[in-house]
Amino acid sequence: MNRNREAQFNDWQRIAAELDRPQSSAEGPAAHCECGCGERAESGGFRMGHDQKLRIALEARVGGILCLRDVIHSVEAYASGQSDLEELGRVVRSTFWGNSGRSNREKEPRR
Repeated sequence: MNRNREAQFNDWQRIAAELDRPQSSAEGPAAHCECGCGERAESGGFRMGHDQKLRIALEARVGGILCLRDVIHSVEAYASGQSDLEELGRVVRSTFWGNSGRSNREKEPRR
């Protein structure tokens, strides 16, 4: 793995770990950035541009923007009573584990 890809992969792993942490309440006007970088965010929950870092990490975690769309549609259908828990579980398992038997979190992020 070249140095740039390795750094990007390490960054995505750190962000994925941050996504697993429980959401914290704001620590006043200078809370930590919600992207997971650990820096202080003066307002809005993110440092400038870091909302995009989180968006990219979320997309990578589920396998891309289309997979993220599918998960969101399935959650909305379940929440509105248009599908059942079994269908939601099928979509989630398919998205995160697919046919490979490995979760997307165990795979190297795509470029």
